[in-house]
Amino acid sequence: MDYYDIIVLVPRTSNHAINLDLSPNGDINPMFSHTLFTSFSVGHTDKLIMSQFREIDRLPPRCIISCEIEQIPDSSIQFQTIFKAHFNDHPNVKIRADQCYMIRLIDLKTASFVNLSGENHFVPSLKIFKGLPHDPLVYGSNELVKRLNREKNGLLRKIAHMGYKLEHLNHMFVFDVDRVGIRVFGAESKADPHHEYYLEYNKHNIMTKEVDVNDFLLKFHQTSASMQQQQQQQQQSPKKDGTN
Repeated sequence: MDYYDIIVLVPRTSNHAINLDLSPNGDINPMFSHTLFTSFSVGHTDKLIMSQFREIDRLPPRCIISCEIEQIPDSSIQFQTIFKAHFNDHPNVKIRADQCYMIRLIDLKTASFVNLSGENHFVPSLKIFKGLPHDPLVYGSNELVKRLNREKNGLLRKIAHMGYKLEHLNHMFVFDVDRVGIRVFGAESKADPHHEYYLEYNKHNIMTKEVDVNDFLLKFHQTSASMQQQQQQQQQSPKKDGTN
């Protein structure tokens, strides 16, 4: 696929499939104008992340596009080729070929990016993305996000407090992990206004493998364990009162 090709899988049991009147033979209801308004959000399909944003009355960053669409018939060679090449072994795709419809977004009308503050930024052309480097962590980022959020009261707190001196952050969660750093949304308490924090691994260090990020996270486990051991030794050692 070229850089401007966007392929979307739609679960057969979803309301989206019903609304678009998708069918196995690839015919889109002629009553529709073939214009699909859809949004793609970071973590949108992850129920945990979406619920965490909703708890503080916010939505994750998302791209909103309007365009014409065409359905790729399930029985076509193109369907099988695209699914096998781009979705079959993708760790973030949890659906089989016989459980979804495939649509291609064509004739792009408008595109905009909505950031964490809800500000809508118009994208003049997808050509501006041509040549951008591929993030090597894209396939494992979802699992890293889930892991950090599962341990947000432990590992994530250690990273924010010990590694980045953000001791005031007590309510936080991760919504993205890339080759440069970890994106955290947090505040002093759940009721306070939340802000984005980009925890960069190192100004001159780009992570190219998931194992590199795991090594980075392991340092905080080891540092925390070492500090706890020192505290225990101090508590167990006899206190000197200055007497003979």
